[in-house]
Amino acid sequence: AEDRIDKGEVIETFKRVLEIAEKFQMGPVITVPVGSLNKNLNIEPGNREYVDLRKQMEETAGIMCEIAQPSGFGVALEILPGSIIGGIAGFKSLMKQVGMNNLGVNLDTGHVNVSEKNVETLPLILKGRIFGTHLSDNEGINNLSLRPGIGAIDWSVFFKSLISAGYTGSLDIEIHCGTEKTESEYSAAYSYIKELFKKEAIYAKQQ
Repeated sequence: AEDRIDKGEVIETFKRVLEIAEKFQMGPVITVPVGSLNKNLNIEPGNREYVDLRKQMEETAGIMCEIAQPSGFGVALEILPGSIIGGIAGFKSLMKQVGMNNLGVNLDTGHVNVSEKNVETLPLILKGRIFGTHLSDNEGINNLSLRPGIGAIDWSVFFKSLISAGYTGSLDIEIHCGTEKTESEYSAAYSYIKELFKKEAIYAKQQ
């Protein structure tokens, strides 16, 4: 959980990751997770600690974007519930503050479903700023990463919104389960999404 941001350490780590990505021709996006605030600390919107931490985060995000831009890489923030970003509204504010076109989000449906009311239509709000996806499901209460199709997300609406928003990137399933269930859970998730596309005739040209 967040209680401070060591800008120097974050930037040096980001540079090393970018160097590896360039060397192995990976990309064109580097995903950076933004963890939840430590609930035991007195960090609340408006107080000095929050303002200072938010400023550090904005500066760090801006520097990462500046470093990545010459190589053509985007910086995708994966926003966990309760992070200093402040959800999608907070990201849009950050986007204006940073002012860089290569800043976007990795849209993790599981994280978003417990912190936003409109996960299915968020792609339309984030149009042009979705640089990647992590697909998982839950009931919108606990931050679980279950396989798509067994939670509360309306996947038909979500995927239609995603394609309407012009997203052409990869669809990455990311679910948490025991090792013994990895193959069956991921296979079931893939089959569910594949059948949904076929049934709804959506995303036909998607990778």
